[in-house]
Amino acid sequence: MFSAVFNAQNKLNSIPIDSVTWSISGPTNSTYSGSAQSVTVVSVSPAGATYSTSTTSATNALEVASTTITGTGIYTGSFTSPNLTIVAATISGTAANPSSTYNGSSQSGTVITGVSPAGATYNGSLTVSGTNAGTYTSSITGTGNYTGTVYGGTFTINRATPTIQFQFFFDPWSSLYSAEVRVTDPLSSGVGIAYTDTGPFGSGSILNLTTTFQSTGNIYSRGDTIPYNTSQTTNWTAIFGSFNNP
Repeated sequence: MFSAVFNAQNKLNSIPIDSVTWSISGPTNSTYSGSAQSVTVVSVSPAGATYSTSTTSATNALEVASTTITGTGIYTGSFTSPNLTIVAATISGTAANPSSTYNGSSQSGTVITGVSPAGATYNGSLTVSGTNAGTYTSSITGTGNYTGTVYGGTFTINRATPTIQFQFFFDPWSSLYSAEVRVTDPLSSGVGIAYTDTGPFGSGSILNLTTTFQSTGNIYSRGDTIPYNTSQTTNWTAIFGSFNNP
């Protein structure tokens, strides 16, 4: 008899929790921050109700956080919050456009700078490298807790520009003119090319063309333009020297 009276009285004295206000109003996505995130109780009704809390927090992308409260003491009822889902953070960066000049060796340049958030993980590279004249670029794509793609600028290796000089000579014993062509480029101290003709306005041929940038056997006359580097325009800028009278 006593137990039945006690239970009846206990029920008469219990107060149900009517509602809960959560820190989110409905299912919500939250960006990865590197720290644990959770759903919290803002208020309950009736005010002052006591309850226990069971919280599942989330840190990494695709993890889900939620909280459940259960009334204690004279308060009854159980409520579970909407889900808080962690989504990957989007990476960003700034495209850069460095440049250099062909020198025969591999060179590198940074085409993406200022990647954020700090510590972001990604596939790809901020730098590119190359040897030959041309343009090189790269991109990065977020991995794990990061998403998005950042497209880099362009690293340009410009063609090198050698210099070409002419020096003319006259041999009074043979009455022949000759000219020495000296080419200076970043990869060598100079290449000598000899030219001989039969008179001040005659024609002749290049005798000992030792550079690798032009084929031998060309015939030129005074006043002609002698091309240099016509067969290797990939990495070198073609330049032309005027073969004038001495």
